[in-house]
Amino acid sequence: MRYEIKKIFRTKAVWIVLLVLIVSDLFLLKAFSSEQYTAEVYPKESYQQFLGQIPEQTKAFLLQKEYRAKNTFLYRNLMKTESDYASLTGEGFKEDDYSSLNRYAAYPYHLLFVILFALISAYYLIPAERRGGKFLLLKSTREGHIRLYANKVLTLIVMTSCFSIICDISEAIFIRQKYGPFHRDALLQSLSVFRNCPYDITVFDAMIGMMAVRVLVSAFIGVLVMMLFSSFRRNEFSLAIFAAYSIAEYFFFVKISINSSMNYLTAINPFYQAHTTAMLGNYLNLNILGYPVSQLRASIVILFTAGIACFCIGALSFSIQFQIEEESLIGIIMTRLRQIFSFTWHTSKTGVFETGKVLIHQRKAVILAVYLIVIFSLGRQALSPITFTKADDAVYHKLVHHIQGKVTDRKLSYIESQRAYLDDLITEAHSLGNSTEDRSRALFISFEYEEKNGGLARLESQRDAVMQKGNIPKYFFDEAALEEQFSDINGDIFIFLISGIALVLVLAGIESYDAAMRPLLNTASIGYADIRKKKIRFATVIAVIIFVLWNIPDFLSYFRIDHGKNLMASLSLLTVYDIRYQVSELAFFALLIFLRFVVFTAICILVIKLTGSIKSQAAVTVLGILAVILISLVCYILRVDAVTILLHLFSSGR
Repeated sequence: MRYEIKKIFRTKAVWIVLLVLIVSDLFLLKAFSSEQYTAEVYPKESYQQFLGQIPEQTKAFLLQKEYRAKNTFLYRNLMKTESDYASLTGEGFKEDDYSSLNRYAAYPYHLLFVILFALISAYYLIPAERRGGKFLLLKSTREGHIRLYANKVLTLIVMTSCFSIICDISEAIFIRQKYGPFHRDALLQSLSVFRNCPYDITVFDAMIGMMAVRVLVSAFIGVLVMMLFSSFRRNEFSLAIFAAYSIAEYFFFVKISINSSMNYLTAINPFYQAHTTAMLGNYLNLNILGYPVSQLRASIVILFTAGIACFCIGALSFSIQFQIEEESLIGIIMTRLRQIFSFTWHTSKTGVFETGKVLIHQRKAVILAVYLIVIFSLGRQALSPITFTKADDAVYHKLVHHIQGKVTDRKLSYIESQRAYLDDLITEAHSLGNSTEDRSRALFISFEYEEKNGGLARLESQRDAVMQKGNIPKYFFDEAALEEQFSDINGDIFIFLISGIALVLVLAGIESYDAAMRPLLNTASIGYADIRKKKIRFATVIAVIIFVLWNIPDFLSYFRIDHGKNLMASLSLLTVYDIRYQVSELAFFALLIFLRFVVFTAICILVIKLTGSIKSQAAVTVLGILAVILISLVCYILRVDAVTILLHLFSSGR
């Protein structure tokens, strides 16, 4: 292992990536922590009252029929909950400002940089040496494979763990210097977001404990990456699988609540396990064969188990790959498949050959298939019913759903009828007496009026503003839904990120894959010029396909709002934005597509230029993905995307 570590540390690219990632981590932390955080300060009495309510709630639950059977998960979980909180006394509780701890604990991107560092480091441990032909000698022997693989895995585990610790310490120092002390000796529950934490620990204990958990997660990431690079000969295929896994886990981390029926996924989610607020701010017991097991303990056991399983699979795959190949069932199947699809490379048509070489021989069709599945799931989510967190927005959406589109007398009368209905309710409430039935009816009227009045008042205000908008055709927009969609910057950045990565993975080897044949191709430059045109044509088609798929979920979300009724409406009719130009919704979408197309074209050209000048496909892949991630980080830090840029442009004066 010592030799492997020395070999990695002698690689300048690793040091450059190390410094870039640490600086990027702190840069993103600065942008994230600059947002407004309200660390609620609540008294010790409130926390002790919370602890005192747990035994009372336990007794209340035991009175219910479903909690009485002692051989059920519900009963065991109830008893475990009471037992876990029984040891907490509130000693060490301090009332103070915990803004620094709140920012530090809420930062969710620590693992992102660990993943990037693990990928770069793992590349120099297996793929780079495989491409350099340094593994050829291993095919002459069956001995030493497992030991060599174990040394490489341990090297990556040490490197990712140390990198995680360095990032953790850097983040803590940065937050400490910029926002004040963490109050290390205070009880962790002194910060309100950790009130549900069942452990009697201080802030310092929590920070050290989470640092250890992150080290364990980092080690698992390292073992997983090495297993993928050892199991598949195509590095791009390994990267695609790992990228799909990481994106899916982050999606689950953001979307799945611990109170949902799918909360068991949190125990196997590295992003959840590396997040301090999620791990220590929630109380969750998983149902393991009818017995409650704390999420933290389950996560640690699963990480160890999954890590050992990945190591065994990787070691076996590493050993098999570097033995002399023998005929096997898998080999027979692969040979048969190559014969079936042989028309793609046994053809006189250059375009068909290049397409087959990239999609089939380089396995890029798998990447497109995974990307298509992701887009399909996002598209289904975009067509799901619109939900709102505020009752006023929900009522407003329900009302405007009936009248959105061009303003007519019938729609104006509908608004008046809704106001008349609420006025009638108020009149009825004033006429009611003091009987039990009348008081119940009055309570119902009060509830219905308060629920609907806010949404209707917003619609009336929008109507009045729209009717004063000069001599232009009047339209009603669902401004609540449209404003939420326009402000979904994180969603736009996320889908751009996965689309850009898919584009890079598919196009990265379009030129560099022919590096071994370059001396021969250079002798016939005229003929190769025609081949290169076919390559560019294929790259253009793939880029257009990915670009169209990229925009589908977003425009399905817009279509869900008004079903195309306001395409010719001027956005200057929106009352929530100060748009001074007469730009129709259709023109806005056309400009949005054009702006995105410019960015996507730039990435496509960058990848093609890189793959033409750099001989290593893996290097082009890494550089291209880093470029996409850098663009995404800049947009996230500045809180801008194509939509906000256009809105700002149209809102500015002449």
